[in-house]
Amino acid sequence: MKTVRTAGLLLALLALLAAACASGPEKRVTSQVYEDDLTTARVKRALLQEESVRLSDIDVATQRGSVRLAGFVSSAEALQAADHAARRVQGVKSVKNELHVKP
Repeated sequence: MKTVRTAGLLLALLALLAAACASGPEKRVTSQVYEDDLTTARVKRALLQEESVRLSDIDVATQRGSVRLAGFVSSAEALQAADHAARRVQGVKSVKNELHVKP
């Protein structure tokens, strides 16, 4: 009887420990998502301040601080302005520029 009780207690303790460990990474993932969303918003705000760039033609996505710009711009100057604006934003670790100049 004592062995059954001890085994049950040990299983309950292991289950509790496993649940506690599982909740740790979720918090980090959630905070990373928050940081990436904040960085995306900052990049979009920076792009809005560039007169040669139309934000409605650009998709901005951030994952772990790496920003991807995709879409179309009207000129090579607008392409460079968008790239430079994104790189200046706090929290941006790298920029993958997939923008294309409209023909």
